[in-house]
Amino acid sequence: MYFEEPGKGNTGEALRLAKERAEELGIRSIVVASSSGETGAEASHIFKGYTLVVVTSVTGYMRPDEMRMKPENRRTIEANGGKVVTAAHA
Repeated sequence: MYFEEPGKGNTGEALRLAKERAEELGIRSIVVASSSGETGAEASHIFKGYTLVVVTSVTGYMRPDEMRMKPENRRTIEANGGKVVTAAHA
């Protein structure tokens, strides 16, 4: 899939297409990258009932002691059954 313009406006459609393909292939485990947690929160709604892992960047990546994932997004992900992994880049 190619989108005319880049940006987060494409996230919902990209996730919808990913779910469609996952269903076709019988995939039930999904990994999504999400810095602020917006994509992860949206994925947690779309992939509810799947094994969902949302990977965010390490605390302090942009500024010392700053966690980029917003607490409300983490709560949404976890409330919908997703798991959050915070890790440094390899």
